[in-house]
Amino acid sequence: MKKNVLRGFVVLAVLALLAPAIALAGDAAMKSCKGEITAVDASAKTVTVKIEAMGQSEAKEMTLSIDDATKIVKDGQTVDLTALQKGDRVAVNYRHGENGAVAVSIGIQKG
Repeated sequence: MKKNVLRGFVVLAVLALLAPAIALAGDAAMKSCKGEITAVDASAKTVTVKIEAMGQSEAKEMTLSIDDATKIVKDGQTVDLTALQKGDRVAVNYRHGENGAVAVSIGIQKG
């Protein structure tokens, strides 16, 4: 009986320690979207994209943070934030962080 109670406490303690990590892992799920860049703020390291949404009459905008791990690709080459321009069509992979959406990768699409 005492062993079962002890095992129960151990299981509860482990779950209590893992709960924050499990919650963060759920928030970090990768998402993707396509759209057109409407603004680039190099000093704030952000890009705003008007997202194409199927079946919706109005597109919505999303502002994404760019960090040191964000990969930006144009014509098969890795480029920096300064290569992004208003009007560029992009495909974006992103995750939600503590301060909003963070771009993991941005692919600049041709014409």
